[in-house]
Amino acid sequence: MPYSPQGTVRTKEAIVSTAAQSSSSPSILRNPVLLRRIVASTRPYRGRILVLLTFVLLAALLSLSQPLLLRGVIDKLAAGAGFEAVAWPLALIGVTGLLGVGAGFAASRIADRIGHSVTRDLQRRLFDHLVGLPLPFYTTVRPGMLVSRLTNDVYAVEPLFTSVIASALASSVTLVVAGVVLVVVDPRLAVVLLIVPLVLWPVRLAESKINTVIRWSFRHNAELSSHVESVLNRDGVLLARQAGALEAERTRFAQLADKVREVALRLASWRAAVGSSYDLVFTITTTALLAGGALLVTGGDVSLGTLFLFLLYLRQIQAPVSTLIGLRYPAFRAGAAFTRVFDVLDSPLRPLADPAPPAAAPDAAPSSSSDGTADASSDDAADTGVGPVVLRMREVGFDHVPADDVSIPGLSHEKTVSGPGCSA
Repeated sequence: MPYSPQGTVRTKEAIVSTAAQSSSSPSILRNPVLLRRIVASTRPYRGRILVLLTFVLLAALLSLSQPLLLRGVIDKLAAGAGFEAVAWPLALIGVTGLLGVGAGFAASRIADRIGHSVTRDLQRRLFDHLVGLPLPFYTTVRPGMLVSRLTNDVYAVEPLFTSVIASALASSVTLVVAGVVLVVVDPRLAVVLLIVPLVLWPVRLAESKINTVIRWSFRHNAELSSHVESVLNRDGVLLARQAGALEAERTRFAQLADKVREVALRLASWRAAVGSSYDLVFTITTTALLAGGALLVTGGDVSLGTLFLFLLYLRQIQAPVSTLIGLRYPAFRAGAAFTRVFDVLDSPLRPLADPAPPAAAPDAAPSSSSDGTADASSDDAADTGVGPVVLRMREVGFDHVPADDVSIPGLSHEKTVSGPGCSA
């Protein structure tokens, strides 16, 4: 495909685009384009995904069955039953617990395999795309930006498949099943659970701030990575030393590192505020549940086992809510990174169909034109798509000023050559 400068500009914009540009789209669930890309990336692993979903559902249901069994044990003990009456329920609780742990372990291993496989495929696809682009493209993009896409962005996608999807599914199943069970057991105590949605209010309030800070972190991390890649190499260090710019480079690095640290502190502050609000809501909910349950138990309307069932389910609801809130940030990061990677893959500039190696240099000297100038046309220009390059030289001369002594470094012992005869 012919080389297009406009395509290079657009591809460069995709490479150096900040998170604020490429992650300004809605969340994953409200972004159909991103959803289609994710589904397409996981299509080769549909069988594994079905097995993963089976183990996730099994682990969630086994975990929810234990409080129901424990409710019966507590009611029997409160009624004065002996150990023989609760031995089998206790054994069943232990068995369901072991099965739940095994199902969770299997789900975790399968999710890890799927995540690493998708990440590997995405990384190979991106590398194959970049390595086939026309050569002029590489003169417009810093190597650090390419490294950031192949490493930071690709690896940021991995948690989406290793933890986010599986955890979100398990948490959703737990919330739905627990809510249905509690409403069926005692609707009066279930009313207390209406306080739980209040935990979403501070989350929604802080979400825009947190998302903005996360976009800043993408941008500053990319700038820091690019700076390090451009300076910490042989040519970069040599140029900085010769130009006397080492102190300026140190200052620039310190400024970028301070920005990364400041963004990390802001993000931690907002997350701490959300976490504190979350703990406050569940503390109020637990207190209200205990007060209402104690009142019903003393009145004989509710058994002691039912009260324990509500308390245990409240704890089991608290964990999924916390998980879902916490997953919003990894999901946002993964979605933004996924978009940044596909911004490059979907750029207008396409790889060459079959990039050929550079042609060998011709043995013949450059031909001379009739006017005495020397023409040198590069056949290798076809590989770049730029077109033939013609070099014209007219009346080129060189002056040599003799020196008394010429120092030749680079030998085992420095030699001094005397001029003008250059005798050693």
